[in-house]
Amino acid sequence: VTSGKVRNNSLTGADIKEGTLRLPAASAIAASRPSEYAGLSNGMTQVAELTYTAPSAGMLLVTTQVTLDPADEKGYVGVLLAQDGDTVSYRNVEPGDVDYFQDGWQSLVTAVPVTKGRHTFTMSLLEYAPDEMYGSYDDAQIIVQFAPDGSVADR
Repeated sequence: VTSGKVRNNSLTGADIKEGTLRLPAASAIAASRPSEYAGLSNGMTQVAELTYTAPSAGMLLVTTQVTLDPADEKGYVGVLLAQDGDTVSYRNVEPGDVDYFQDGWQSLVTAVPVTKGRHTFTMSLLEYAPDEMYGSYDDAQIIVQFAPDGSVADR
């Protein structure tokens, strides 16, 4: 059927066997609710979690973000991103200066391939504080952006 032979609004899903179309999954964005203000302590602390259901296999661009406030300037904070219990990325970050303001805004961005279905992402923090003076965090959040196509290139 050519477009010249079809009147406006006269073509229906049944005419083109609508159920046989294979359209790619749509892109989507999901985010966890930002965390409340809380203190860090000795050991790994989970600060954010997000469960996302991918409509098909594809790629997720995963962003973690958090505001840090150190208690002293001798330590640093490790940021761990895990997917379904497995480590995806880990970075040590500088938490800012000691001025009693939330000022060490940090983010970590990584692309991960996903299968169709449910995936749980967690963000955890580990403060290395030599004097055991632990700082605080606020607004910890995980954001995912899904795309049905994409890849992670080798170095």
